[in-house]
Amino acid sequence: MKRYYILLMSTLLMLGLCQPILAQDDDYEEVEVATVAKKKTPAKRPTYPMMEVKGKVIDAATKAPLAGIQVQTLNDRYYAAMTDEQGEFTISVPTFASALYVFAPRYLAQQVGIGDNTKP
Repeated sequence: MKRYYILLMSTLLMLGLCQPILAQDDDYEEVEVATVAKKKTPAKRPTYPMMEVKGKVIDAATKAPLAGIQVQTLNDRYYAAMTDEQGEFTISVPTFASALYVFAPRYLAQQVGIGDNTKP
């Protein structure tokens, strides 16, 4: 029976009636796959009671105001601001924030505590 099957397949292949099965076939059609872009909904951050912190950043050596300095809450990049041309900034932070992280290229980064400057 096995011999008969082999003989039949070889005869069909010689006559071209049966195409051999290949692992990869070069005769394929290109199919465009449409992708649907899903809208990303922004993650909702919890709302906290906020306070506004104002300050001024100056160069320690020249006492000149520094513009473009980044100010953010310590370990939280969601509450951030930059200084203006006079080196002043205003940032809203949660009331439990205790420090700001101040940094810029070519300057030493610093952590500055948030405190009440009205007390002597």
